Amino acid sequence: MNRLQSAASSFALLLLPLLVSCQASAPRAGSAPPANATAASHEPIRVGAWNIEWLGTPESRSGPAKGVAQTADDLAEYIAAARVDILGLEEIGASEHTDPPTSDTLTAAFQTVSQRGGGAWRHRLFPARSGRNQLCGVAWNERRVTPVGGPRVATEPSAQSAQGKPLWSRPPWGQTFSAGDGLSDFVVVVVHMKSDYGGDFAEHRAGEAATLTRDLRSAFTDGDLLIIGDANCDTHSEPAVAALEQAGFVDLNRADTATHLRYGALDRAFVPAAQPEFAACSFEVLSDVFLQQRGLTKDDFKRRFSDHFMVITTVAVMPDDD
Repeated sequence: MNRLQSAASSFALLLLPLLVSCQASAPRAGSAPPANATAASHEPIRVGAWNIEWLGTPESRSGPAKGVAQTADDLAEYIAAARVDILGLEEIGASEHTDPPTSDTLTAAFQTVSQRGGGAWRHRLFPARSGRNQLCGVAWNERRVTPVGGPRVATEPSAQSAQGKPLWSRPPWGQTFSAGDGLSDFVVVVVHMKSDYGGDFAEHRAGEAATLTRDLRSAFTDGDLLIIGDANCDTHSEPAVAALEQAGFVDLNRADTATHLRYGALDRAFVPAAQPEFAACSFEVLSDVFLQQRGLTKDDFKRRFSDHFMVITTVAVMPDDD
């Protein structure tokens, strides 16, 4: 990130979020919004995704975080700072006594966010073949968006890849949300693709991307599709990213802005190139701003929060076009 020469300007720059312009097409003109729509309803919907390192399974964490359980208060502070309306969740351990699965720590965190004036939050976790300790999920502020129907799996877990591992052991699920009557509705698909733990699995991730692009538009009829989460692709040149681009999606982290404390630009967001709801979107990583304002080091963040930072983009609220 560029720094201005003066100390004052340098400090100001640290207080800016890391933003990358989205290169989607220009929005189409629409009709006037419904008469009963409030001004707040036309603020963009902020959608984030966060891999919360082994939440609920602290013995699986690494380095200075080994054996350290994240607290609900810390998670609430970070989520509130992000000002998101929807949050994709990855690497969540479900509490043993709940069915369907949920996380007591996340439940307490979202209650704290709500009690401190951050909305009215709910969350839901999705089943996975990896067991109860690596689940994906989604959370939302009911004061900004409403779920439409239930979640749907975007592509089913399938046979092994050419590298001998099952595709999508953590299946991508999507949830449709509405910003209000007559306003934008869109699908948020949360992904957690195969990591390079134990080898180079770029070819495997390419297989996951291929099945996702094959099945996505038959799973969801709405063309407003946001794919967001831990893609485990540290460069834009990965075959998995290319497969999604060939299917008509824009990689909002094309600049490969680092989202992980050690391994670079693992987290990404993909939006359709031709949908007006995403024409003015951006890509933000909640890292330097959060650390600077609280006097935290990266080791502090790793220990108390995660090895991933949250990534955020926006969806414009406008009269629904589909």
